[in-house]
Amino acid sequence: MIITRKGISPLIAAVLLIAFTMAIAAILTTWISNFTTDQKEKTQVFEEKIDCVYQSIRADPDFARINMSTKIFQDYVVNTGSVDVELTGFQVWIDDTPIKPYKMNGTLPKESGVDVNLNLSIPLAGGGELTQIKFTTRCEAVSTTVWKPVSGWAKLTGTITEFNGPI
Repeated sequence: MIITRKGISPLIAAVLLIAFTMAIAAILTTWISNFTTDQKEKTQVFEEKIDCVYQSIRADPDFARINMSTKIFQDYVVNTGSVDVELTGFQVWIDDTPIKPYKMNGTLPKESGVDVNLNLSIPLAGGGELTQIKFTTRCEAVSTTVWKPVSGWAKLTGTITEFNGPI
C-alpha cells in the first residue's frame, strides 16, 4: 500500500506567510501609533500638572482699592512661585454672592508682582457692595482672593489710563 501525502505548494505557503506577516504588521503599526499618541497627550497633561506645583500667587490686601465713580479696582498681585504664572480670570462677589467669572490675560513673571487694574463697571452696574475678588490662573488649584476689609475698601484716586478685564 502506497501512502501519498498532500499539502499546499511551497509557493502558496510563501504567499500565505507573507500575507499573514503583513496583516500582523498593519495591526501592530496602528496599535503603536495610537499608543504613542495617547502617551504624548498624557505626558502633556502631567507636565502641566507638574508645572502647577511650582505656581503660587498672592494678592496684597493692603494695596486693594477701588474708585467707586469709575468702578476701577486695583490690587497688587505677587507671583510667589518659581515659574511664570498665567492669570486667566477673576470672579467678583457682590453682597457675598458670586457673579459670573470674567476672563483676563496676563502673565506674572516668577518672583515678581504687578498692579492689576479691573474695570468692574459691568458687575457693579446692578448696585450692591463689592465683598471679594478672586484671581484665577490656568491651574485650578492656584488662585488668590481679596476680601473687603472691615474698614471698607481704600479709595483709589487719580486716573488710570490702562486696565485689564472684563474681557
